[in-house]
Amino acid sequence: MPFEFAFLDWLYQFRNPVMNTISIFFDYAGAHGEIWIAFTLLLLLFRCTRKAGFAMAVALVLYMAAGHFFLKPLDRERTRLDSRHLLNSYCGFFFEKKKKIRRYSAL
Repeated sequence: MPFEFAFLDWLYQFRNPVMNTISIFFDYAGAHGEIWIAFTLLLLLFRCTRKAGFAMAVALVLYMAAGHFFLKPLDRERTRLDSRHLLNSYCGFFFEKKKKIRRYSAL
């Protein structure tokens, strides 16, 4: 753990607007897999790395299939609220608060 903090402190010294922009780009690109897809296409482009590119393409497809067909169905069911329900609950609270104010002001 101390090594990790020392490394992060060392890395922090390179902070500037250009590096921040580059970091944000790679963070967003890595979140959806665009970097890995581009790297796979790059490997498939050249004859000498085509076997590695094919293996990486198969791995990406299996990873996607495992996530979408096996892991997502195991995820808990989420409640879905539409905007009308949220608006009614907010307005109901707001109008209830006004009624209480009127009730107390009449005394």
